[in-house]
Amino acid sequence: MEIASSVKTPLSQTNVKSQKSRIFLLLSFGIPMLFLAAGLVLQNVHPFGDQQILVVDFWHQYYPFLRLLHEKLQHGGSLLYTWDSGLGSNFVSIFAYYAASPLNLLTALVPETFLRDAVTLVLLLKVGFAGLFFACFLRGTFRRNDFSLCIFSVMYALCSYILGYYWNIIWLDTVALLPLVVLGLVYLVRDGKCRLYCIALGLSLFTNFYIGMFTCIFAVIAYCCLCVCYLRWKQLPMRTLAMAGCSLLGGALAAIVLIPTYYALQLTYSVNNAFPTAVQFYENWRTLAANLISFHEPTSKDGLPNLACGVLPLVLIGPFLRSGRIRIREKIMAVLVLAFLVISCNCNVLNYIWHGFHFPNMLPYRFSFLFSFALLTVGYRAFLVVLEEKCRVWDLLAMLAVTVGVFLIAYNVQENRAVYWTATLMLLYTGIMLLAYRQIFGKKMLYLAVSIVLAFEMFQNVKLGTETVSTSAYTGYPASYTDVENLLEQIDEQDETPFYRTELSTWYTLNDPALYGYRGVSQ
Repeated sequence: MEIASSVKTPLSQTNVKSQKSRIFLLLSFGIPMLFLAAGLVLQNVHPFGDQQILVVDFWHQYYPFLRLLHEKLQHGGSLLYTWDSGLGSNFVSIFAYYAASPLNLLTALVPETFLRDAVTLVLLLKVGFAGLFFACFLRGTFRRNDFSLCIFSVMYALCSYILGYYWNIIWLDTVALLPLVVLGLVYLVRDGKCRLYCIALGLSLFTNFYIGMFTCIFAVIAYCCLCVCYLRWKQLPMRTLAMAGCSLLGGALAAIVLIPTYYALQLTYSVNNAFPTAVQFYENWRTLAANLISFHEPTSKDGLPNLACGVLPLVLIGPFLRSGRIRIREKIMAVLVLAFLVISCNCNVLNYIWHGFHFPNMLPYRFSFLFSFALLTVGYRAFLVVLEEKCRVWDLLAMLAVTVGVFLIAYNVQENRAVYWTATLMLLYTGIMLLAYRQIFGKKMLYLAVSIVLAFEMFQNVKLGTETVSTSAYTGYPASYTDVENLLEQIDEQDETPFYRTELSTWYTLNDPALYGYRGVSQ
């Protein structure tokens, strides 16, 4: 009994510690899902109403191709070719851009009747993983494991980029995986470990090669920053070789979709885009900066870049620049990266290069989620310093200075309602730090107060985001489904040859053959 007791106690203590280490990751996964789910419920999304999340290209393209994949997964069809689109066409290129998310495998568990509900659940899971992976990044990079992980991961998972573009469900996997790619770089530079970077980069390119291209560019920028901040010169050659080799290996892991996609892209009209002949800037810089605040509608189709990711990282810019515990080189690299990303959103040449030497049609500044990631990382670095230094007077003054600056920049440029609410929350965060400075608040009370303010902000932003993106009618999608099914059954009874083609005289979507499941002409 004594031996059993002596063994059992350490094991139980280990289990408690293990559970504590996971609880913050689980919260980082679950909280963003709950917020977005609440926003969709308010929009009467099925099964809580008669609306669905299928809008714009999700309505015309993504869902029809997901239905096609669902049919193949359930009935064993070829993943290389499809008869149900464009007279018969290459399915690999369709899969690579529209349907490569591993989470789509979950849809095979439900009948087609519930496929749209399953896709809604997949959306929530992707947002949850964005929060989880950002929490993993913070924990691994800063070696921290407390509730602060949840605070900043929620802001990443519910940044304006995701709230404005969540209907573009095909991009979200790679946005969620970005923190793991950068964490892999941290491990590579700091510890000489390559595995996570290879796997995360390969998965990013596999799930969506287009957004994965942004991740690759940002990985080079992040690697340079990490080298400047943390690497000794004699380590640089070997680390750089390792980074280059791991990047190639990551690309090789996704080659099964990258190579066919490369050849398919050579047949598109956009391959002939011309490089801009003159440098131009799209927006006034003050207008661009004003879009950093919260409480305004995100861009869902056309407009300014989605840069906002919460008020807290804005107010923490002051302590980040002021603190003596943060090295000058860190501050310089952070400012340069943030400035470069903002300039890229406003300069036609850089915007053209970022988008693969192409000007996108709608959904502008598709790489702007990188800015949110960088700003939140800077904010978290400052937040830890404020906690460890117990917040000094100069930090509070720096927060007030940033608050005044943001108010003056955004006033009469952004919606004044949004400006007032943002300034109010910045003052609230400053007040919370003041109470911590006066030792009226301990760490737990500080986290609680910050969480209450953040919950209010995130709920309002989610509500605005779901209202802006809007919904479509659940009942009756697709129209005349039963009639089309009956006609297809008649065709099968009358003509047993597999090589016939048919088409609707009036299109319902741009991809009716994939949506209804008939051997059509259009795509």
